[in-house]
Amino acid sequence: MQAEKQFISSRQLQILVIMFTCGSSILLIPPALLQAKNDGWISGLIGLTLGILIILLYIKMSKVFINKTIYEANEQVFTTWIGKFVNILYFLYFFFLSAQVLSNMGDFVTQSIMIETPKEYIHLLFLLPIVYGVKQGLEVISRLAETVYPTFIILFILFVLLLIPDIELPHFEPVGEAGIKNILHFSLPFVSLPFLEFIVFLFIIPYVNTKVNVTKAMFKGSLLGGGSLVVLTFLVIGVLGDEVAAMYDYPTFLLAKQINIADFMQRVEVIIAAIWIISLFVKLLITYYVSCEAICYIFSIKNVHIIAVPLGIVLWFLGNIVYPSNAFFAEFIKISVSYKIIFGIGFPILTLLVERLRRKKMR
Repeated sequence: MQAEKQFISSRQLQILVIMFTCGSSILLIPPALLQAKNDGWISGLIGLTLGILIILLYIKMSKVFINKTIYEANEQVFTTWIGKFVNILYFLYFFFLSAQVLSNMGDFVTQSIMIETPKEYIHLLFLLPIVYGVKQGLEVISRLAETVYPTFIILFILFVLLLIPDIELPHFEPVGEAGIKNILHFSLPFVSLPFLEFIVFLFIIPYVNTKVNVTKAMFKGSLLGGGSLVVLTFLVIGVLGDEVAAMYDYPTFLLAKQINIADFMQRVEVIIAAIWIISLFVKLLITYYVSCEAICYIFSIKNVHIIAVPLGIVLWFLGNIVYPSNAFFAEFIKISVSYKIIFGIGFPILTLLVERLRRKKMR
């Protein structure tokens, strides 16, 4: 496969992790955490802690199956045919995740920026560079992320600094009002999105040229990315209040509209839109690239160019129908945790256990 000839640095891996973490989460995580009302930021911190534990699991897998992608590890552990079946399941997981990300993009643009534009055309315009980027390979994708990363960071820091003066501390009182049970329960969406999706990096890690820095890159990237989401949730609650923010689908975008500096700098919501679009573009590149490589590995296709375009057409159709409405998406987020746990925790733990038993038997 094409990815076998390409390698990325640990810094590029870290940037990919940060961008992937933010991705669709910038707009979707704050409203999910707001179910814990003014304690949403606490749920975010708990979710971030649990997410780090999941990262430990993936790092363990990368060390046990060193220089092997998740697809190769599955066939090594579960034998060829069972391994192929598991790989097909992972392909469906990654491909459906790609459709979700694409649909999130279309919903946001058509509801908040280009209201009269059909979602199908937004998806098409977004997919064209995605397919081209996937055909170029992992190394080009990583360089692209490295190029846009400074712009992403500068815009995010500017966004946070402009909102700090508008924070009202009474919005956080009383602390713990939601109760421990609810605070813990509503941290699960943060674990599901994005940490249970980090399983995609078990395909990317084998192509990092400095393996000794993989652990540091994964931890640092997830902490910076996850911490950014907690900061955004804190700002949403502090500036808008949980009751007002809960009335909107995209409170983070509404938050940007509150920026007003001396009646001169106003309506700078384009900042959060740019932050989100940049990170979402990189996330979709990663998920779709890993989906294409899954097909290449399962059917022994040597060049990803062959399937990038036809699979992209299928992705376009799926992205148009996967979420009929925002209400459907809100309900789906609640139930998606269950199957994400199966793919993000269940299968990796089972793979490690079977591999350990296999090695003991060989000894």
